[in-house]
Amino acid sequence: MKFHIEQNVTPEHVRVILPMLSTANAVGALQIYQAAQQMGHRITYDYVRRNLKVLADLGLLKDQARLFTLSPSGVAAQALLRLKPAAFQDVMHFLFYTSWDITYTSELAFCWTYQTICNLLWDARPTVIQGQKLVADVVDLAQTRFPEQGRIALTDWAIEGAYQWLRALEPPFVKVPAAGGRRKTGGGRTGCSTELLLLAVDYLYRKLRLPYQSPLPLDEVRIRSICQLCLLDTTSFKETADATVKAFGPLTAHGNERAMTLTLTRPIRLEGLVDAGTAAAT
Repeated sequence: MKFHIEQNVTPEHVRVILPMLSTANAVGALQIYQAAQQMGHRITYDYVRRNLKVLADLGLLKDQARLFTLSPSGVAAQALLRLKPAAFQDVMHFLFYTSWDITYTSELAFCWTYQTICNLLWDARPTVIQGQKLVADVVDLAQTRFPEQGRIALTDWAIEGAYQWLRALEPPFVKVPAAGGRRKTGGGRTGCSTELLLLAVDYLYRKLRLPYQSPLPLDEVRIRSICQLCLLDTTSFKETADATVKAFGPLTAHGNERAMTLTLTRPIRLEGLVDAGTAAAT
């Protein structure tokens, strides 16, 4: 199992690579690399391969003998990148955070690492990040969770990949100050895209095995779970939830801030986000 998060799979590279893919024409890493060079984007051929592999592991690409096309989720992600870049970054965070829980495949062990890093940092917020301690905490949790793997080794550099995505969020969760400074987290994000919160509610339905159309009472533990996934300050939850209800027809809310209930009428997947938003707007 690979717990290392590829630090060379970055938002900057993905924002260049993803628009080059389509559902019809399968392309390989060499074609992507050559096109990136022509655009003036600095990336090595090896890094192109790594980015394509991770995008395929996350379900955004179909890999047929090292030739890649967009999956339905990839089509939706590409549309978000073009139309709503901040929501795209949130969705990428969601995929990194949840993909292990959804599939439990060894190829996605790096998503377990990403989720664990997010949870530790959110629990400790606000904090100055102690890189070596964070790595040690992740390794300790990994050894307990995966005893069959034997000795698990990670370094501060091995989890650099998580920071790439956390600081790309709008607003960011991890801030990297000027040279010589230390990474910090604040009290949590003051907001997130409505797309991310909707996906987070669906994720909670699946974790709780709650039937769709059944009300989801929001106690402190469930609000905390959603905010942790979205990296939100808990004081920003109500406003973000209200905005999500207005934006997406499948989600409704009842009650008040003290006794709020959300109801999701159907499953929400990445490929259905645009349709769900359109339904609320019409």
